[in-house]
Amino acid sequence: MVVDGAKSVTAAFALSTPTSYTLTLTKNGTGSGTVTSTPGGIACGTSCSANFSSGTNVTLAASAGTGSTFAGWTGACTGRRLHREHDHGPDRCRNVHG
Repeated sequence: MVVDGAKSVTAAFALSTPTSYTLTLTKNGTGSGTVTSTPGGIACGTSCSANFSSGTNVTLAASAGTGSTFAGWTGACTGRRLHREHDHGPDRCRNVHG
């Protein structure tokens, strides 16, 4: 466009439908415990999968049941820079940025 006088331009934007992915969690071992997610959606023993929009940062928190200990994460939590809060609450699996 050549600006050779007063002109008006309109830029139109549309909402895109975010891509959603299913995060599925499997509990194993002989002990008991719960796993929850932030944002909410996963509350294992009850629901072990939930859909999250692409790009959502999800934190998983594991809490061992009475007489059990949390043994660790495998799968998508393996090999990532994880933040584990052994002494200050549940064990958490999340990406650490920075």
